[in-house]
Amino acid sequence: MNHDTLTIGRYSGPAAGTNTLAVAFITRLQFREHLLHAMMSPFTPDLPPSELPDLWNATLEPLSRIHQTHVLAQPVLEAFSAKIQRRLASTVPPKPIVQLTFEDAIVKMSDMCRDCHAGVNILRLPAIESPANVMVRVFRACWESYYSRC
Repeated sequence: MNHDTLTIGRYSGPAAGTNTLAVAFITRLQFREHLLHAMMSPFTPDLPPSELPDLWNATLEPLSRIHQTHVLAQPVLEAFSAKIQRRLASTVPPKPIVQLTFEDAIVKMSDMCRDCHAGVNILRLPAIESPANVMVRVFRACWESYYSRC
């Protein structure tokens, strides 16, 4: 019996050579942990603002591994109910349900994490003299974030 384990963050599972499905599952758990930690960090009083951008950067690395292990996934059509979604979406008139491909979803999630990183990077700025300076720095950070992806 093989007792080798792989540890990613605080999650452990079978070693990479024995079960890549377990590695993919652990990677997804790790991404969720990083994402929740980054999203809740502004509400954590003992966390210095200078560490917020690093939390958003930490979400990007598991995303690339999720993209690599997506070949192991199988669609579960029964997990989605259009009827329930219509009830949950209480807009009148109801909007059509948007269904993204995995490729589009991973790009949108990566963009969101990069945008949040750029947004919290503003907290690293030195003392701000006027609202106009804030706007200039925000636009500059967004501009640099956008064009660094190209």
